[in-house]
Amino acid sequence: MTKKNEKEDILFWTDGVDSERSINEVLNGLKDSSKGYIDATIKARRADISSKSIAKSLPQYVLEDLSSILNYSDKSLLTFADYCDRSVLFPIIDKMLAYVYLNMLISNKIIDKLFFSMTRGMPYTNTELVRIDRDEIINNQYEALGNFKIVVYFSRYADDGMVTQELWNILAAGVFVICSANTDLSTFGNEAPETFKNTWELEKKVRYYLNNPDKRIEKAEITARRAREMGGYDNRVKRILDDLKGRIE
Repeated sequence: MTKKNEKEDILFWTDGVDSERSINEVLNGLKDSSKGYIDATIKARRADISSKSIAKSLPQYVLEDLSSILNYSDKSLLTFADYCDRSVLFPIIDKMLAYVYLNMLISNKIIDKLFFSMTRGMPYTNTELVRIDRDEIINNQYEALGNFKIVVYFSRYADDGMVTQELWNILAAGVFVICSANTDLSTFGNEAPETFKNTWELEKKVRYYLNNPDKRIEKAEITARRAREMGGYDNRVKRILDDLKGRIE
């Protein structure tokens, strides 16, 4: 269990801090109408997080335009929509997912300083935004997270909803976590961490749990106990195999 020494309010666990990303950066040759529709769709999904496919929400003319550009094989195990998501669309949104949320917390003066656990460089020089090297946190057994009242964990779309090893370890350490809504926490049942899908939900929950430390600590302990119970290697392998079996069937 991580030792608590809560000096700071919030840490974002994410690399998705770019303000803008465009389909133009990864794919050339699309029609202007397709580019505009895709960029708008990605921005909308950033502001309303879910685990649903992005490609499947695109109109047929955009999918046909993508089909003319992408090197997709009919022999692929992925559908064309899944291929678009994983090869093009998810990597874009994963680089910019957190931006509207960090901007909201700072602009609404909910907090004065925001910390980030990142593997990439911070694209800002603002003094109120502070980067912490993620490898350093992991190598020190997540002890540094005890300095924060709340960890906001942004799951990557590329992780397909899975609870990653990092998230398991953070939850098991007894840190209070609010997860983005593209995380499949169903295995936790009623003992799952809090989630958010838009700026309104994150603001509401951040305000509540900053002002109610007893509730925050209680929730973190419940979730940590559940994570440790389920987090053994044998249990994880069984869940992965069960999940794969369900998808095949």
